[in-house]
Amino acid sequence: MKRLLAAMTISILLFAGFVGVSSIPSDLSPMAIGDDLALYRYDANRTGRAPFVGDIDEPQVRWVFNTSANVISAPLVADVNGDDRYEVIVAADNGGLYVIDENGVFLYSTYFAPEYPMMPAAADIDGDGKLEIMAGQGSHSFGGSLEIHALNGEDLSPLWSYTSTSGSEHGFFASPMFHDSNDDGILDVLVGSMDDYFYAFNGPNGSEIWKSPKGLHYIRTTSPMDDIDNDGDQEIVGFDNAAQMRLYDADTGTIEWETKLGYGVGSSPLIADFDGDGYGEIASFMVVTGGISVLNHDGSVLWNDTSRSDFYSTPTIAQIDGDGLPDLIGGDFNNHTILAYRGVDGTPLWQTVLPNNVRAQSSLVTADVDGDGEIEVLALGKDGDIFSLDVKTGIIEWTFSVGKPFGQPTVWDIDQDGVAEIVLSAAGGLVYVLEQAPQPDFLPRSMGYWKHQCKVTEPKEEHPGITDEFAQGIADNSLVFADVQSVDDVCDVLRSNPKSNMTGKALIQLMALWLNVVAGYVDTSAGIDLGNLTSASTVGDAIAEIEDIILHSADKAELERAKSIADALNNGMGG
Repeated sequence: MKRLLAAMTISILLFAGFVGVSSIPSDLSPMAIGDDLALYRYDANRTGRAPFVGDIDEPQVRWVFNTSANVISAPLVADVNGDDRYEVIVAADNGGLYVIDENGVFLYSTYFAPEYPMMPAAADIDGDGKLEIMAGQGSHSFGGSLEIHALNGEDLSPLWSYTSTSGSEHGFFASPMFHDSNDDGILDVLVGSMDDYFYAFNGPNGSEIWKSPKGLHYIRTTSPMDDIDNDGDQEIVGFDNAAQMRLYDADTGTIEWETKLGYGVGSSPLIADFDGDGYGEIASFMVVTGGISVLNHDGSVLWNDTSRSDFYSTPTIAQIDGDGLPDLIGGDFNNHTILAYRGVDGTPLWQTVLPNNVRAQSSLVTADVDGDGEIEVLALGKDGDIFSLDVKTGIIEWTFSVGKPFGQPTVWDIDQDGVAEIVLSAAGGLVYVLEQAPQPDFLPRSMGYWKHQCKVTEPKEEHPGITDEFAQGIADNSLVFADVQSVDDVCDVLRSNPKSNMTGKALIQLMALWLNVVAGYVDTSAGIDLGNLTSASTVGDAIAEIEDIILHSADKAELERAKSIADALNNGMGG
């Protein structure tokens, strides 16, 4: 009962907080949903605003899991088995639904008809204090019936299912919403179907609470929900492929208004208060005709832009222009471009063409990915990269290759260590978790330290001496010291007394620097800044410059500069 009350409290706060558009905070920070409700695109407004902050400015793979099927859902993160740890849930086109732990270890799975899966979602829909997972399949031409399934989160055993049988286009692509439509104190399931209807299913048993009149086309878009007209009742948006948008009363299914916007809906709408009037506006992107439309809470047009209609990906929001109101960011698929618009009137703010003609296929999400206090936009390119863009300018901050990605990235603190990771799906059945790469080592020892190592006869942790492996590592990587063959050769350089010979002095410092590298105290990728002494930005670049001077210059001033660069690095400067 305590967990049930917590779930209902979070649901009420969620629907009255960030998604209650009159109370959007000035920084647009979404409310974290918590452990009792997990939605595709984070919140009921489907904004794509992640509730976690990361520290990633140089990503690396923490782990990768292979389902051996094409994972084409965005990853969902939730504690579905009640162990107070997060799990990653993905669906694949073999009909598989997979649950993976936060370390990438397979937990359990189940299988349905092999067809396109819906984006999973999770909530306590039977009042037992545990999460259930909603999963299903949708099709344009599948030969049999397709279903939406309610599954117990701890083992994926069935709770109930509903079969869609209408026509060749049936089943469920859209990720569901949760709302207590029948006022029994338990969350129900609201979702659009490929059979052209919108449904509200009773949470505990899957019976119909309401079913909409038939629409013009199938519904594959995920629906946002909010009390957008501030009448005290939740409304949910149904948006079909003919671009017929309906606003339903979430309790009864009553159509409050409907309008026709274009054709070919490739992305899901979102809700935000773009003009600051305290009511919710609905932003939608079309893929055939209609472009971008932002509608007021009553269905009238706030603004639209029909100059582009290549939008397969769901947009996101962020504060860009400094007016305290949300702005809109979307991806033009065929023109491989990310675009930002002023939320209140549609004025273009920036556009970024992704490199190498990479199609901007994924739904966009926003988060403070690198922990610098500023928001970034994450986009997946069709041909193999994830891009992080500065939200103010659209400048690409970093790119990372992950194969062919699907869905959208999920920014979440999956290991609960206080910083978020990036979870995403890719071709070949792969699920990736990305984290911040560790900073390269820069803990150098001085030339004097290395001279002393030539005297060490009993190596210890802090005094390893000079080893044959060190000598070989230097010979394998250095042009200057390519002829080094032994420990004695290394120590002969270190113990030499060049006096006024500047080349000899540079060689001693360079040898000490190479020893720092081969001993693992300094990484050649470590960033450096030695001011006017050198323009080199990494240790590796500095070594290359020093070696080039020694090999090709007889100028005393240049040789002294080479010696000074190595000396500074060996003494820990500039790192």
